Amino acid sequence: MEGGPVSSTEGHATGGPLSPPLSNLMLDVLDKELYKRGHHVVR
Repeated sequence: MEGGPVSSTEGHATGGPLSPPLSNLMLDVLDKELYKRGHHVVR
């Protein structure tokens, strides 16, 4: 990035303490939907 970091007032910081739990929640929903459609996911 030229000029250094850019601040934003929307969303939450990537790499912040909430990133792992939020991504796990979203991946859980995705995995359940894929399984329901007949796909098998390994993480």
